[in-house]
Amino acid sequence: MKVFLPATDSVLAQYGVTHLVPFDPNFLTPNTSKGKKPSSWITDDDYLSACKRLRQAQIIPA
Repeated sequence: MKVFLPATDSVLAQYGVTHLVPFDPNFLTPNTSKGKKPSSWITDDDYLSACKRLRQAQIIPA
């Protein structure tokens, strides 16, 4: 997971950042619709289901 934080121009220059990722402020608004969950929501949160998901996950090299 990548997290992007707002930074000043001096901090960006210090680390040599030349490309910024756009930030959508709609992510900060609370979701008022109840009963709707994200498509990536994990419904089975028990130990056996977690082990099954780990075995099925693809390894992505860094």
